[in-house]
Amino acid sequence: ERNEGRPEGQDEERPARHEGTLPGLRDGSLPDFIRRRVIASNAEHTALLAARAALDKQAEEVLVMDLRQVSSVSDFFVIATATSRPQLAAITEHIEAALRRVGHRVSHIEGLPPSRFAKSSANGFSWVLMDCGSLVVHLFDPPARQFYQLERLWGDAPRIPLAST
Repeated sequence: ERNEGRPEGQDEERPARHEGTLPGLRDGSLPDFIRRRVIASNAEHTALLAARAALDKQAEEVLVMDLRQVSSVSDFFVIATATSRPQLAAITEHIEAALRRVGHRVSHIEGLPPSRFAKSSANGFSWVLMDCGSLVVHLFDPPARQFYQLERLWGDAPRIPLAST
């Protein structure tokens, strides 16, 4: 057998991977400058995942904005439009499920009425905000998106192209 004399999981083509802490570091943790890069990369990945989930449910005008250089409010915004209240609810639920599958938690969802299909809010607009920590997802109906124009308000923020995902 090829693995005679070698620990299980290690052969010539596949050396054993180091599990746990990193060798050479006193406490085994990552230095701050690397940890910040990993967290930022993870936040971008989460934003792109949420954007793809919105697209899965036929959201329109899906946009990912990188706010890291222009705001301390959040690292990323995902902005999307739903053409009906049932679609708005479906997109919200699909994004929440997609993030949950990879271990991310939506801290708070604002804007969906309890029935999810009730009439619009007092101002006549539908806007769902999903607080995901370093990511905030904004889901609008067309009149609300036109009225609030978040992409114009945060116009200095770079946009992350979805085609590259």
